[in-house]
Amino acid sequence: MEPENTKRKPITEEELEDYIISLFESQGYLYSRGNEIQRESYYEVFLLEDLTRFLKPKYPKLDHFDCYSDIRHIADDLQREDKQFYDFNKNFFKNLSDEITYIRERDGEKFSISLIDFKNPTNNIFRVVNQLAVEGSSPRRVDLVVYINGIPFVIWELKSPSDKYTDLRIAHQQLQLYQKEIPALFKYNAFTVLCDGIGNVRYGVSWETLESFAKWKKISDEESAEGKDLLSITIEGLFDKERIVKLIQDFIWFSDSNPQKKIICRYPQFYGALKMYDSIKKNLKPTGSGKGGIYFGTTGCGKSFTMLFLSRLLLKSNELNKPSVLLIADRVEISEQLCSLFQSSTDFLQDKNVKSINSRTELSESLKNLETGGVFITNIQKFEESEEPLSDRNNIICISDEAHRSQHNFDVEYKEGGKQKIPFGKRLHDSLPNATYVGFTATPIDKTMDVFGEIVDRYTMDESIDDGFTVKLKLEVRKGWLEIQDDIAQQVIEKYREARESGASGEAIEEDQKLRTQLKAICGVKERIEKIAGDIVNHYKNRVDNGETVCGKAMIVTHGRDIGYSIYKAIREKEPSWFEVDKETGLTKVQLVMTRTKGDEKEMYDLIGSDKYQKRLAEIFKENESNFKIAIVSDKWLTGFDCPCLDTMYLDRIFQDKQLIQTISRVNRKYMRKDYGLVVSYWPIQRYWKEALEKVGGGERGELSLEEVIANTKDCLELLNKAFYDFDRDTFLKITDRETQSEMVINYIEGKGEGFKADFKEQYTTFAKWYDLWANLEMSKELGEDRAFYKLVWSYWSRHFRKSWTPISAKTKQEISEHMKNIFLVEDMAQYSFGYLTVSFPSKEEYNNKKNSEEEKLRKGKKLGQAIAKIHKSFGKSFLERLARLQAEYEAIWKEQARLSEIEDPEERKRQTEESGIQERIEALNRERDELIEGGYRKMEEHKSKNWTKEEQVFFDQLQEFNSQFNFGLPEDQLLAFTRDINHLWQEIKSFGDPNTRFSVLSNLKMELYKLIDKHHFYENDDNYNETTIVILEELLDCFKRMTENER
Repeated sequence: MEPENTKRKPITEEELEDYIISLFESQGYLYSRGNEIQRESYYEVFLLEDLTRFLKPKYPKLDHFDCYSDIRHIADDLQREDKQFYDFNKNFFKNLSDEITYIRERDGEKFSISLIDFKNPTNNIFRVVNQLAVEGSSPRRVDLVVYINGIPFVIWELKSPSDKYTDLRIAHQQLQLYQKEIPALFKYNAFTVLCDGIGNVRYGVSWETLESFAKWKKISDEESAEGKDLLSITIEGLFDKERIVKLIQDFIWFSDSNPQKKIICRYPQFYGALKMYDSIKKNLKPTGSGKGGIYFGTTGCGKSFTMLFLSRLLLKSNELNKPSVLLIADRVEISEQLCSLFQSSTDFLQDKNVKSINSRTELSESLKNLETGGVFITNIQKFEESEEPLSDRNNIICISDEAHRSQHNFDVEYKEGGKQKIPFGKRLHDSLPNATYVGFTATPIDKTMDVFGEIVDRYTMDESIDDGFTVKLKLEVRKGWLEIQDDIAQQVIEKYREARESGASGEAIEEDQKLRTQLKAICGVKERIEKIAGDIVNHYKNRVDNGETVCGKAMIVTHGRDIGYSIYKAIREKEPSWFEVDKETGLTKVQLVMTRTKGDEKEMYDLIGSDKYQKRLAEIFKENESNFKIAIVSDKWLTGFDCPCLDTMYLDRIFQDKQLIQTISRVNRKYMRKDYGLVVSYWPIQRYWKEALEKVGGGERGELSLEEVIANTKDCLELLNKAFYDFDRDTFLKITDRETQSEMVINYIEGKGEGFKADFKEQYTTFAKWYDLWANLEMSKELGEDRAFYKLVWSYWSRHFRKSWTPISAKTKQEISEHMKNIFLVEDMAQYSFGYLTVSFPSKEEYNNKKNSEEEKLRKGKKLGQAIAKIHKSFGKSFLERLARLQAEYEAIWKEQARLSEIEDPEERKRQTEESGIQERIEALNRERDELIEGGYRKMEEHKSKNWTKEEQVFFDQLQEFNSQFNFGLPEDQLLAFTRDINHLWQEIKSFGDPNTRFSVLSNLKMELYKLIDKHHFYENDDNYNETTIVILEELLDCFKRMTENER
């Protein structure tokens, strides 16, 4: 039943208070006014009447003589000032989950009392009290207090929705003051709530910053909150009787060592942990599958605490026989992060046995000594090969962090010489065969689901941004890639042709080409590194000078340690002051963050330093005011590293899918005044960016089913088995000498002929492709032996086959190397990059090259026209139409020339040629073509003469077309104002996603465009307002689409 005053929005603070009370009453809460409550004094913060009503029926002996006297003593014991404020609060909630002991003075009788009935939440007494007067160092009147069984658990502070001078920040400051002046009320406080309207409600720890306060945006796991205001959602969701009791019982965390560190769960952590618990219970062996399910939560949304809350639920669970919890990571930094959290949470977990495990033996001993409980944290790499399981207990829950990376591989491989190699995933499952496995990941893949089960709960990147738990990610693409110089490329191609004619194998040539064109080799071009370093320096300084970065923290991600070191030296050359040592930290502004090796040159080795030094770098970088501002990384810190104040990443490396998400998420952590995390890429990664963000918004299985993959894999395997029907596999696998094994494979294949060799290569690579597409536990059991056998056979044969190649001569290789040094053009090119759109076209010089034929000039002109059309739609269309007409006229002349050339009589050929006027016609066409091309170049440069950006020129052209099409008659200054506004909107929108694929971005874009159309009166001279507006809106959206479509 909806409260009566939902008919209109509350305006005053009093109306807001009444509305909240009505919402509580609709949830079954009792309501009392503060001045109606019977208390001995205003210093009393308990409601003894409610406490008595709750305890009396549960503990009849309290009523033996004078129940009220017992309750008074219990309340006094609870309020005894024997601890500091934060310690008191922590200790109160720690004891609340168990029972408190009360010894009656007059007869010494001992009572074990539960202050809350956690098993039957509706047995508790829930009451909301408004305008409660409380005495302390100063008298205060609190807006709302939520009581459970007479104990004040939640305090609300309200501000008027209509008062522009008050807001949540004022409400927060007032609560901070109340806590100092009336601490007795706050000692039992679970959390506080701030509210200044039905759409602005946050909850959090009373002494924490306002930025840490969160919104509760879900009523229940199943129930939709659509159409409800946030205030209603908060009270129906967070303050549901069963939910608030469960939160108080299991979802308030305190650090063991520092009681001031207190965290209240967020709503996705609450629902996620409970759903994961239910899934584990359902799938627990021996009756279940052992696949506990997957929690899919975007990077930075607090998955570690979701794991912590889940672990508490598991360790307490009698129905699961109080299982042991094994936390497994695949990166040292992640396991260290988990260790730090869990080892500081033993009080919360109610289990002191929380250990970091360094070997299989240590884990075996730990599990043997326990029948229940214990939390063990390790890396999956610690699972050594062994025939004996570590434990056959079924009350072991394995929770894998970032489960997509290394724990879905179960394929045994045969090493050369007959030995087997057991992958980590299989080692883990073989070691704990009866355990139940749970996966936590930010980037789920299909193989992950087949190991851990289906996705049980998800919390996407869009949801996290919308809730304010993480910030938006903004992509800026800068020109850092290289273009090949055609003339030098032709020389390289000619050298490869000469090598082929000299007898070099095609395979040898192909391999040499691959090595020379690897991205890492291109990234390391010296001139390019100089340019990238200079751009990073200038870009970074501009951001700092313009106040666009909160603390000046930046990360440079490079394509390898050597390239990182080269960029370090290039930056040092350009900004030597950045490399002066700070007296306080002993560090320079720029540091190399990577692992050193013995092969490093001395300076690089010394700069990187020891592991201990690298750990210190991580600590100092996280200090927002430290002088260490710029970290140059290759692989370290790209996973498991949290630095909230980091807001800029320079990405000189191409990542895709999960790797890209993991990397760019380093800058998505929430931090005060941080509106977004900026990723500056020196490669055109827009398509990968878009695809990766779309994937973390979903997490469903791929289009192919497991049945289809298995069927295709078996078909390929059948062909291989037919080809090797008479190969003695058993004997082969028993051989322990690799040379003998190799000889057996080579002799067999060589004896089958050339056709067999080609078929084997195709059949094996196709089989491996299908198998690896979905190599899970079930497929491994059925087909893993075959996969391992043919992989070993292929390794022997491919090595032998490579030996038969005729290599490229050393002289030719050296000549190619000399050409490759100059093949890349590092200078600025005729390329415009704005946001998501990158348009390339031939430069004027390239077009005017005297070596160009007429056909070549037309081809280059067409490329220019296509580039223009992507930016200036109408002009580009007209340009291409004119060029197409010219092309048709050229082709007609060329046909006529071909006909004339076939005339054998020279005099007759000359006469007809002169009569046709071909030469004059060609010259006229050339003039028209050159004028057209020149106009195209002017159009592409038009914005410069007006001191405009390229985008502004695009939008102005489009608005001019509207003005003419609909006869608006608007003056140019009004079009210019509209241009500036629409360009500003585009700059904002494009930073946070592709409006063509992100519905939330598209919706926001449409709404803002409607506002601008109204603002600039793009309709007032037209009677068909609605129709005109729709046309304009669609054309502008199409304009935006042209700026993104080439990166799809």
